[in-house]
Amino acid sequence: LGPAAHADADDATAPESEPVFARLWDMLTIRCPNLESLALVGHSSEPSEAARLYAARWPKLRHLALGALVWGSNAPGQAAHLQRAPEFKDFLEAHPSIESLHLLGRPSSNQLDLSGLDYAALPNLKEFSGSFVHLRMLVDRTPTADEAHANTPPSVLGTSLTKTLKRVCFPHAMHLRDLTPVTISRVLLSLHALTSLKVTFAIQGGYDSNNILRTIATSCPFLHDLDITCTNKSS
Repeated sequence: LGPAAHADADDATAPESEPVFARLWDMLTIRCPNLESLALVGHSSEPSEAARLYAARWPKLRHLALGALVWGSNAPGQAAHLQRAPEFKDFLEAHPSIESLHLLGRPSSNQLDLSGLDYAALPNLKEFSGSFVHLRMLVDRTPTADEAHANTPPSVLGTSLTKTLKRVCFPHAMHLRDLTPVTISRVLLSLHALTSLKVTFAIQGGYDSNNILRTIATSCPFLHDLDITCTNKSS
């Protein structure tokens, strides 16, 4: 691209455009208190845009779909002593009514970290779309000492997803060379309510794909809908 093209791209986030985006956020956060469904698809390079979203509160929000937003809302170089800006995990923890969560964008460009999400967050989540890594983070959350029941064996502990999550979709091809059947099985076995699974695998030459099929069959005994797509990847 020539200098003119880069100048046009820079103008999209120039100070002149800030009033327009400010009015848009005001409309969403102030004038739509009963918002139930929100889909933001696109890209933002300004941490302040993410901060506006993560600080918003919609008590009735049920469906959330997000594209390639800035997952960390602290500005680059922000001093450590300054007040921490709102993060995506704060937003999720403040919206227990969310029933469907769709994290769009390819896993390589979506570096969202959900490992610090509170154990009790997303108690009503029924549908998830995103990467396997993100789902594993949601499943692997552990309770604090105060949250865990003293008489409950560790094997019984699990997030609310164990009972609520019914539909899972991995929209982008997963490379089987990076995942073992044991890893996939451990995550799927914890989802006792799972009835629908859509997944795409990139199978490398010489890989025995029967193992992954057996893993899904044994790990998801209550499936009603199964959509599997396999693509070939050269060695």
